[in-house]
Amino acid sequence: MSRFFSFFIKDDNNFIVEGEEFHHLYKVLRLKEGEDVRLLNGKGKIFLGKIRKIEKDKAFVYVEKEFLFERKKPFLSFFVSLVPQDKRAIIVQKLTELGAFSISFFPSEFSKVNIKGELSKKEEKLRKVAIGAIKQSGNPYLPNIKILKSFKEIFDFKGDNFLLSQNGSFLIKSNMKKKKNINIFIGPEGGFSEKELNEFRKRDIEEIKISENVLRTETAAISSAAIFSYLKETECF
Repeated sequence: MSRFFSFFIKDDNNFIVEGEEFHHLYKVLRLKEGEDVRLLNGKGKIFLGKIRKIEKDKAFVYVEKEFLFERKKPFLSFFVSLVPQDKRAIIVQKLTELGAFSISFFPSEFSKVNIKGELSKKEEKLRKVAIGAIKQSGNPYLPNIKILKSFKEIFDFKGDNFLLSQNGSFLIKSNMKKKKNINIFIGPEGGFSEKELNEFRKRDIEEIKISENVLRTETAAISSAAIFSYLKETECF
């Protein structure tokens, strides 16, 4: 059954599918009135319904059943040093599939990327990538996506913090007990500057490593998301 993303309700149990989602439904998949579809709202609900009516630029779906999926704790938030747009898209896609609660990109001294233009437009592009990922994977939750303006903004978020570092110890299950919100910080391939590392150290943020090898930023982000997701799903927290 095809999955589509929809925020909009017309009236009782009738959802509207429009924009790019309608194009995919009607022009790409060529679905017709009466066919079954599955809708996601990105907030934990999945709706099963039938296409009731197709107009020029939208489709109306009559919802027959709805399911609410409770979001498991701990919530996993990833803070990733800025990388080029194509790599940001890959990170967002994979971390969404793995159930990230939020994904934030931040500038650091050794980042090789400078963000120009409106951040909101760049965030919206990444949000579209995340929508595609929840449709593909069936994950009912859309992550929060932000591009931060400064390095120090990463410390504004509450939770238990872990810094990926080659100087850290390997992650062990005992580190994970009784965690509710977890923040994972991932630096650029050249590492953090000494000044930035001091900001982590003065906050007593635990340094961990997931490999003996030096990983690319996107590899570190995806690998750490897979590891933390596994620990979460196997109830090691």
